[in-house]
Amino acid sequence: MYNKRNQKSDRQGRLLILSVIIILIIGGAVSFFVVRSNSADSQNNVIYTKDKSITDYDTAKRQQVTM
Repeated sequence: MYNKRNQKSDRQGRLLILSVIIILIIGGAVSFFVVRSNSADSQNNVIYTKDKSITDYDTAKRQQVTM
């Protein structure tokens, strides 16, 4: 038999578990979109150097400085 105090704590426990699951889902979605946007940015940062090789933006800048 449940008394009122047990029912209240049970409802709070369910609410806590539900909120944790929702937070995890939102966090996973946010991290997924951040990873996708980062990979898209790294694809846009590809430029051609003088020897016609495709390199990352930072390494290409470094090569231009040394040339």
